[in-house]
Amino acid sequence: MKNKAKILAAILAAASVSMSLAGCSGDDTTSSGAASTGSETSTESSAEESSAAASGETVNLSWVQIGPQPNDLQMVTDAMNEYSKEKINVTCDYTYLDWGIYGDRMKAMIQGGEYFDIMFLNGSTVYTQPAETGRLAALEDYLSEVPELEEFTPDSLWEGVTYKGHIYAVPTYKDSSCTNYWVWDQPTVEALSIPYEEIKTFADLDPWLYTPFRKALPTALRTAPSANMPCT
Repeated sequence: MKNKAKILAAILAAASVSMSLAGCSGDDTTSSGAASTGSETSTESSAEESSAAASGETVNLSWVQIGPQPNDLQMVTDAMNEYSKEKINVTCDYTYLDWGIYGDRMKAMIQGGEYFDIMFLNGSTVYTQPAETGRLAALEDYLSEVPELEEFTPDSLWEGVTYKGHIYAVPTYKDSSCTNYWVWDQPTVEALSIPYEEIKTFADLDPWLYTPFRKALPTALRTAPSANMPCT
């Protein structure tokens, strides 16, 4: 159990380091990076890693990511591994699976017992199914090993990756917020004399959202009360 704690602590620490150094790709779902000890068929690999962790040897983790493989992956990986090896004696090998094949490929890896240490997961059944079947490691007991990560991430995000009382993932804090904004092109700004530098609130913005449409409507409809407009 002590060795298992060390390897899972290493996985969590590696997740913290890599999330701070690696770039990100866009996604339309709330996502989370999940750490896993693999499945029953990976006992030999897990034992080797646990033994390495216990002896102070460098632990190398297999990390599966989503998206197209970056052109400079090897250069970035070498730099990250140099840093993480010095800090926590952990290195990572990254495998990228494109967006279009990721879901099916990950399900096949999980169901087939293919070995991995860390994988990108989201809130769909790609997360809940392996948690149900014991393919993912529960991490809550090991978060104290990386207090900076636990404290940095808001409680609401830890709750978001909690499934049936257990935490199976390290939430990606970067996906917890988004910025909404409005953009006009320069010809539109010039044609409608939009005072964009003076627009600071939604109340300031609201009238100008209607301006392009009012300009395009016939004069009779521009001034027609909304109560007189026909309903269908």
